Amino acid sequence: RVVLVTEADKLTDKEQEELLTSLKNREISPRSTLILLAENLDHRKRFYRGLHEFGCIVEFQKLKGAAMERWAESFIGREGYGISAKSLRQIVELAGQDLQTLASELEKLFLYAGKDKNIPDSVIEDMVRGSRRHSVFDLVDAVANKDRKSALKLLADLLLREDSTYAAAMMARHCRQMLIAKECMLQGNSPQDTANAVQVSPYYLDKLLRQARSADISVIQRMYIQLAEIDRRLKSSAGDGPTMLEKLICEL
Repeated sequence: RVVLVTEADKLTDKEQEELLTSLKNREISPRSTLILLAENLDHRKRFYRGLHEFGCIVEFQKLKGAAMERWAESFIGREGYGISAKSLRQIVELAGQDLQTLASELEKLFLYAGKDKNIPDSVIEDMVRGSRRHSVFDLVDAVANKDRKSALKLLADLLLREDSTYAAAMMARHCRQMLIAKECMLQGNSPQDTANAVQVSPYYLDKLLRQARSADISVIQRMYIQLAEIDRRLKSSAGDGPTMLEKLICEL
C-alpha cells in the first residue's frame, strides 16, 4: 500500500514529532510505502534530520535557464522530433520556469509536426506572438471594463517581458484593431472583409469582435489617443515609460 502525504512541510511541530516517533518505532507496516511531498523543508530542523535517518530524502531542484533547455532538448529527442536551437530557446522562454507548461507546449508541437518529425521555426514564432497578443488582449480588456486592479497587474507582467516603447506600441495596435473591428461591424462587413481590414487571422478575429462588442469604445478611443502621445514622448526620451502607462490606466 502506498500512502501519499502532500504539503508535509505544513505539518505542525506536534504532528512532525508524532510521525518521527512512528517511523522510529516501526509502527508503519513494512508492506506500506509512505511518501511525503514538501516544497520547502528546513534542513536545520529535527524533522528533516529524522526523515533522513529513518527514510530516504530525494530533492528535485527547480530547473532554470540552460537546465530547462537541456531538459526540453532531451524530451524532444526522446520523442523522435527535431527543433532548431533558436526555436528551442524561444519555447523555453515562453514557458518561463514552469516545467509542466513547457511539457504541455512541446506536446502540442509534436501533434502539429505529426509524421514530419521536424518542428518548423514559423510555428514557434506564431506561439510567441500569440502569447504577447494574449497578454495585451487581456490588458486592454481590463482597461475597457474599468478593472483598474487587474489592468495594472497585467501591465506589470507585460513590462517584465517587454520594454515600455514596445508595450505601448502593442497596446496602441490592439486599440486600433478594436476600433476598426467596431466600425466594420457597424457597416455590416463580412467576417473575411473585417479580418482583412483588421489584419488578423479568422481565429483571432472572433475574440476581437466579442471584445469590441462588449467594450466601452469611448474608453478605447481615449486610450488610443493617449498611447500615441506616450509613444511620442518615449521616442523623444521625455518621460518614464512604466509610470506613464500606469498613469494612463488610472486616469481612464
